[in-house]
Amino acid sequence: MSGSNSQRGSTFRSALATFCACAIVIGVPLFSLRQYSHFINIDHRSSAPLAPLQARKQDRNSSPYHLFQEPLISVTFDDGWEVTYTDAMPLLQKYGIHTTQYILSGVEKDQKYLSWNQVRAIHDAGHEIGCHGKSHPDLRLLNDTDLTEQVHGCKQELAKRFGMVTSFASPYGAFDTRTLAKISTDFSSQRNTNGDSSNGVTEDDVNLKEGFNQFNITGMTIKNDTPLSEIQSLIDYTVAHNGWLVLTYHQADDGSAKYGINTEDLAAQLQVINRAPARVVTIDQAIRSRSTVK
Repeated sequence: MSGSNSQRGSTFRSALATFCACAIVIGVPLFSLRQYSHFINIDHRSSAPLAPLQARKQDRNSSPYHLFQEPLISVTFDDGWEVTYTDAMPLLQKYGIHTTQYILSGVEKDQKYLSWNQVRAIHDAGHEIGCHGKSHPDLRLLNDTDLTEQVHGCKQELAKRFGMVTSFASPYGAFDTRTLAKISTDFSSQRNTNGDSSNGVTEDDVNLKEGFNQFNITGMTIKNDTPLSEIQSLIDYTVAHNGWLVLTYHQADDGSAKYGINTEDLAAQLQVINRAPARVVTIDQAIRSRSTVK
């Protein structure tokens, strides 16, 4: 009797093992490895090198830039979302538009954001790398030690990887006298998010020579409902006044987020910028050109 029980137990264990093995074989393909990456630390973010940027015809002009003596346009991206590499970069390459990328320096392990290899590919393709802090806090709410870590720590990390880093954008566009004092010790410029041309373009939406402050650069944030006509109006105003238009993008994905934009709309906006009778510059290029104007 005991032998029979033992045999049945052995048969049951064998059947159970076979069932588990089959479940694994059948079940694993039903899930992508990305779903397991949190546990086994697989990084699926592509980091293939980007082709060198083929600049617009206007930007191949070798004469020096002259801020406020000619119209200039800067295209900036905040946060360093991974879709900047996967979705935005092919379009920026297509239309020959170089950008300033304001990167968070402490989120590279989060796969929603760019990996260091992706940032390197963007940098090597001809885009400027700027700083957006380490982890996107409101800098005004930090004590002095944490403020230094977010500002100076970000600069140190990016400079170690990519060389000189001169441009900063405060998270949420939030800053005050104390935070600007810290920013100005490490950077040559700081961009805000104050522009709002939804009710018509004014001097509050485009940087002009009068009253310009390089630590309070006006940035125009693009939203998922920003119409193409508004982009064109901003460019027209910039050209008419020898101004400096700074456009700020975030997620280049399906556009469902308030500050997201789908790739179709992004392509249409980049086409308008590509046709603009103004040179496209990085933030650093514009600021350095100002110092050369007599």
